Amino acid sequence: YNKFELRGEFYKMFLKIEYLILIMLFILILSIFTFSFAKGWISEKKVYFKSLFLIKKEGKIISDLMLPKKEDLSVCSQIDHLIISKKGIFVIEVKNYSGKIYGNDEQQNWTQSFNYGKQTYQFYSPVKQNLTHCNRVKEHLNKQIDVYSIVIFLNCDINSVKSKNVYNFSSFKHFYKSKELKYSKEEVKKTYEYFLYYKENKVKSSYEHVKTIKENRRKVENNICPYCNKQLVLREGKYGKFYACENYPKCKFTKKYK
Repeated sequence: YNKFELRGEFYKMFLKIEYLILIMLFILILSIFTFSFAKGWISEKKVYFKSLFLIKKEGKIISDLMLPKKEDLSVCSQIDHLIISKKGIFVIEVKNYSGKIYGNDEQQNWTQSFNYGKQTYQFYSPVKQNLTHCNRVKEHLNKQIDVYSIVIFLNCDINSVKSKNVYNFSSFKHFYKSKELKYSKEEVKKTYEYFLYYKENKVKSSYEHVKTIKENRRKVENNICPYCNKQLVLREGKYGKFYACENYPKCKFTKKYK
């Protein structure tokens, strides 16, 4: 090699190292952004499989349920897990936090503490958050069924939390087993199939959800079902008149009669 060839070889080697560093930096940044999502996803799956084993043949579970307000598709609640059991309906919100948690049922914001209180962070009360989810579930039920709000924290200290709705999985397991069987297999199946309809026809992402809000509203205003594009028909129920899809009761969408 002459000095020019050696210089060229060193330059090529430097470029390869530079590309390798850039690739490693990209992987590192991607890992940082995806770590939080992956951690939450793993936690939710952990609770799902443990719950599945817990309820056994007593019920069914629907995970990641995007449940809309009954008469307004633009308003949705994202439910981590919905257990539909012979013991009732359990609306589960999963929180994978570390550190020590402080809060009670009345507080709007709770506190996450690290390093013996030297670092603290505020977050919205998961009890109030899950109460909204429970109310959304209740408005879809035609009969009185026990609905329980369950907030499960993983990998953190919840001894300072003052709420009857907050558990780790072990205490939730004890709470679930303490409840009596109230509902038949047929009632469980019917309720499960009702909510499963929304799972199977859910908006697949927040982006798609926002994108379709205006389109769905336009359809409803023109008496078109946003789920199956059938005509909305005026019907008479025990609570008065209402609009429902031609496929009702197979299609569950309804609209208020004004």
